[in-house]
Amino acid sequence: MSLVGGIILLIIGIILYAVAGMLPPVATKIARILGIILAIIGVILIVLAALGVAFGLALPL
Repeated sequence: MSLVGGIILLIIGIILYAVAGMLPPVATKIARILGIILAIIGVILIVLAALGVAFGLALPL
């Protein structure tokens, strides 16, 4: 589940960062920061899930 959740968060973060340019200036800054944070969390979840699969562990994330 953490692998799927990580991929979803990564995609949402990338879309949010891409759409940020179309927003007003204050919202652009917030959307870009939020997009980067979501993408980083998504990558961390993907890596943790991959490590769990590689070592046969079930990570409850």
